[in-house]
Amino acid sequence: MLRAISGLIPPGRGSISHEGVDISGMRPHAIAAKGVIQVPGGRGVFPSLSVAENLRVALWMHRRDRAYGQAATEEALDLFPALRSRLG
Repeated sequence: MLRAISGLIPPGRGSISHEGVDISGMRPHAIAAKGVIQVPGGRGVFPSLSVAENLRVALWMHRRDRAYGQAATEEALDLFPALRSRLG
């Protein structure tokens, strides 16, 4: 199911929608651009990176939009305030 949601394979039946838009059959990069992504779980996706570096990696698709990156980082830190003291 995760592969179908991510656009890696077509859904066997039915459709997949995101924010009211059918994304079934969209290319994976187009789905990722909408903010729908898969990441491995566990204690740390990239345990050798700092919290700040992990947040920067998460923004790679928006790396040219500094304003978006700053706003998204602040939003993440507001949602998870304990991360603010662990940025380094």
